[in-house]
Amino acid sequence: RVEGKDFPKPLRYYVRKRFLDSDIWSSKSSPGKAPYSYSNAGMTLLGHVLECATGMNLPSLADSRVLKPLRMTKSTYFLNTSLGGSMCIPGGHDGSYFGAGQYGIAEYPAAGLRCTSVDIGRFLEAVTGDIKGKWEKAL
Repeated sequence: RVEGKDFPKPLRYYVRKRFLDSDIWSSKSSPGKAPYSYSNAGMTLLGHVLECATGMNLPSLADSRVLKPLRMTKSTYFLNTSLGGSMCIPGGHDGSYFGAGQYGIAEYPAAGLRCTSVDIGRFLEAVTGDIKGKWEKAL
């Protein structure tokens, strides 16, 4: 996690550290032994696989295949792209809601897409079928 700026290294750096240089493949984490759980690392690996398969970086691929077809024109993976005051703010809850501020992480395919509330609405419209044909085109 890098406060206030984007994570400085490419996905292949994170994938190597997380999957090749760790004990993730030990017997205690073998397939079939544990119930399903969401994995930021898994989504980041998928992002890297997509980059390798398409020859495009993930932000460009997402822009051309998902964001533009759904008219999500103010969504970005990078903090240096100015969305002004319209960017949704990450936050949490510890008895009351709080804003956590913007940050960059190596797992940006899993947790780094920044959107405006309008763009989130457009995504929800597509997922729920309210934008005819747009979701199918994005997929």
